[in-house]
Amino acid sequence: MLTKIEQTINFSVPASEIYMAYLDENLHSVITNSEALINAKKGGRMNAYDGYISGKFLELIQDKFIKQTWKAQEEKWGNADFSVLTLIFEGDPKSCSVKMIHEGFPPEFKESFEDGWNKQYWNLFLDFFNQD
Repeated sequence: MLTKIEQTINFSVPASEIYMAYLDENLHSVITNSEALINAKKGGRMNAYDGYISGKFLELIQDKFIKQTWKAQEEKWGNADFSVLTLIFEGDPKSCSVKMIHEGFPPEFKESFEDGWNKQYWNLFLDFFNQD
Protein backbone atom coordinates (compact mmCIF):
# COMPACT_ATOMS: atom_id res chain seq x y z
CA MET A 1 0.00 0.00 0.00
CA LEU A 2 1.33 3.43 -0.94
CA THR A 3 1.04 6.51 1.25
CA LYS A 4 1.28 10.30 1.18
CA ILE A 5 2.45 13.39 3.05
CA GLU A 6 0.64 16.72 3.23
CA GLN A 7 2.37 19.86 4.51
CA THR A 8 1.41 23.54 4.40
CA ILE A 9 4.15 26.17 4.59
CA ASN A 10 3.49 29.90 5.06
CA PHE A 11 5.74 32.52 3.49
CA SER A 12 5.89 36.30 3.88
CA VAL A 13 6.36 36.82 0.12
CA PRO A 14 3.94 36.47 -2.82
CA ALA A 15 3.29 33.04 -4.32
CA SER A 16 5.01 34.13 -7.54
CA GLU A 17 8.37 34.33 -5.71
CA ILE A 18 8.15 30.82 -4.26
CA TYR A 19 6.85 29.41 -7.55
CA MET A 20 9.75 31.02 -9.43
CA ALA A 21 12.33 29.91 -6.86
CA TYR A 22 11.23 26.30 -7.16
CA LEU A 23 11.34 26.33 -10.97
CA ASP A 24 14.36 28.54 -11.67
CA GLU A 25 17.42 26.29 -11.68
CA ASN A 26 19.84 29.05 -10.62
CA LEU A 27 17.73 30.24 -7.69
CA HIS A 28 16.82 26.68 -6.70
CA SER A 29 20.56 25.88 -6.66
CA VAL A 30 21.37 28.90 -4.50
CA ILE A 31 18.62 28.13 -1.96
CA THR A 32 19.49 24.43 -1.65
CA ASN A 33 23.26 24.94 -2.01
CA SER A 34 23.35 22.19 -4.63
CA GLU A 35 23.04 21.87 -8.38
CA ALA A 36 19.57 21.88 -9.92
CA LEU A 37 18.80 21.36 -13.61
CA ILE A 38 15.23 22.39 -14.38
CA ASN A 39 13.33 22.56 -17.67
CA ALA A 40 10.19 24.28 -16.37
CA LYS A 41 7.60 23.23 -18.92
CA LYS A 42 5.06 20.43 -19.18
CA GLY A 43 7.05 17.29 -19.92
CA GLY A 44 10.28 19.01 -18.87
CA ARG A 45 12.69 17.28 -16.53
CA MET A 46 13.98 18.32 -13.14
CA ASN A 47 17.08 17.15 -11.30
CA ALA A 48 17.90 18.64 -7.92
CA TYR A 49 20.38 18.12 -5.11
CA ASP A 50 23.22 17.29 -7.49
CA GLY A 51 21.09 14.66 -9.27
CA TYR A 52 19.82 12.98 -6.11
CA ILE A 53 16.21 13.97 -6.95
CA SER A 54 14.69 13.56 -10.40
CA GLY A 55 11.29 14.02 -11.95
CA LYS A 56 9.19 15.26 -14.83
CA PHE A 57 6.67 18.11 -14.83
CA LEU A 58 3.13 16.91 -15.47
CA GLU A 59 1.32 20.24 -15.08
CA LEU A 60 2.31 23.85 -14.42
CA ILE A 61 -0.05 26.78 -13.79
CA GLN A 62 1.89 30.03 -13.36
CA ASP A 63 2.13 31.04 -9.67
CA LYS A 64 -0.66 28.57 -8.75
CA PHE A 65 0.18 24.90 -9.26
CA ILE A 66 3.01 22.45 -9.94
CA LYS A 67 2.55 18.70 -10.42
CA GLN A 68 5.50 16.46 -11.15
CA THR A 69 6.82 12.97 -10.79
CA TRP A 70 9.43 12.70 -8.03
CA LYS A 71 12.07 10.16 -7.10
CA ALA A 72 15.15 10.09 -4.89
CA GLN A 73 18.12 8.35 -6.48
CA GLU A 74 18.29 5.14 -4.48
CA GLU A 75 14.55 4.54 -4.15
CA LYS A 76 12.71 2.07 -6.28
CA TRP A 77 9.65 0.09 -5.38
CA GLY A 78 8.49 -2.14 -8.20
CA ASN A 79 6.57 -0.40 -10.98
CA ALA A 80 5.83 2.64 -8.80
CA ASP A 81 9.38 3.94 -8.73
CA PHE A 82 8.21 7.55 -9.21
CA SER A 83 5.91 9.19 -6.70
CA VAL A 84 3.89 12.35 -7.45
CA LEU A 85 4.51 15.79 -5.96
CA THR A 86 1.85 18.51 -6.07
CA LEU A 87 2.45 22.10 -4.93
CA ILE A 88 -0.56 24.39 -4.58
CA PHE A 89 0.15 28.12 -4.15
CA GLU A 90 -2.36 30.51 -2.55
CA GLY A 91 -2.01 34.01 -1.18
CA ASP A 92 -2.11 37.73 -1.63
CA PRO A 93 0.46 40.30 -2.82
CA LYS A 94 2.38 40.13 0.48
CA SER A 95 2.23 36.50 1.60
CA CYS A 96 1.33 33.00 0.53
CA SER A 97 0.96 29.43 1.59
CA VAL A 98 2.20 26.40 -0.27
CA LYS A 99 0.32 23.15 0.22
CA MET A 100 2.57 20.23 -0.62
CA ILE A 101 1.13 16.80 -1.32
CA HIS A 102 3.69 14.05 -1.93
CA GLU A 103 2.04 10.70 -2.68
CA GLY A 104 2.59 7.27 -4.11
CA PHE A 105 5.48 5.92 -2.06
CA PRO A 106 5.73 3.06 0.48
CA PRO A 107 4.87 3.86 4.13
CA GLU A 108 8.39 3.06 5.33
CA PHE A 109 9.62 6.24 3.60
CA LYS A 110 7.03 8.56 5.18
CA GLU A 111 8.99 9.72 8.23
CA SER A 112 12.23 10.34 6.34
CA PHE A 113 10.39 12.16 3.51
CA GLU A 114 8.52 14.40 6.01
CA ASP A 115 11.81 15.25 7.70
CA GLY A 116 13.57 15.70 4.36
CA TRP A 117 10.97 18.10 2.98
CA ASN A 118 11.26 20.26 6.09
CA LYS A 119 15.06 20.22 6.38
CA GLN A 120 16.08 20.12 2.72
CA TYR A 121 13.41 22.41 1.27
CA TRP A 122 10.99 24.36 3.42
CA ASN A 123 13.43 25.50 6.13
CA LEU A 124 15.91 26.58 3.43
CA PHE A 125 13.22 28.43 1.45
CA LEU A 126 11.97 30.12 4.65
CA ASP A 127 15.51 31.17 5.59
CA PHE A 128 16.21 32.51 2.10
CA PHE A 129 13.03 34.57 1.85
CA ASN A 130 13.24 35.90 5.42
CA GLN A 131 16.66 37.49 4.87
CA ASP A 132 16.78 41.21 5.45
